[in-house]
Amino acid sequence: MLSLKEIIVNTKTVEVEFPGLKGFSVRIAAVSREVSRKLRTDSEVTKICPKTRVPVTELDEDKFVESFAKVAVTGWKGFKYSYLKELVLVDSAAIEDPEALVEYSLENVIELLKHSQIFDSWVNDMVFDIERFRD
Repeated sequence: MLSLKEIIVNTKTVEVEFPGLKGFSVRIAAVSREVSRKLRTDSEVTKICPKTRVPVTELDEDKFVESFAKVAVTGWKGFKYSYLKELVLVDSAAIEDPEALVEYSLENVIELLKHSQIFDSWVNDMVFDIERFRD
């Protein structure tokens, strides 16, 4: 008899096309409840409340976004600079070739997650949608 511990996996990766941006697809990893909880716990910091002088635990948003980006988005392809204007406000004058591809890097993922509500919401919807990761 198989035990659940032997067959449950914490992560699986799929490639998903980003809606409305032709050719832009993102490699998304499923984030299990266990992994999600660990990311959150590892991103908490304890500070002393100046008024009550009692320790208070808070989420360090920057640390959480960085940790989440590492596990949730493992790559992308077809992401053009011209697509940025659909996701965030950009300095168009700084973009020499709008059809050039934005390189995948952890730093670029973190910037998009921090500054694009659209991208952040979409990634969060994808990583917790178990149907996307079924065989």
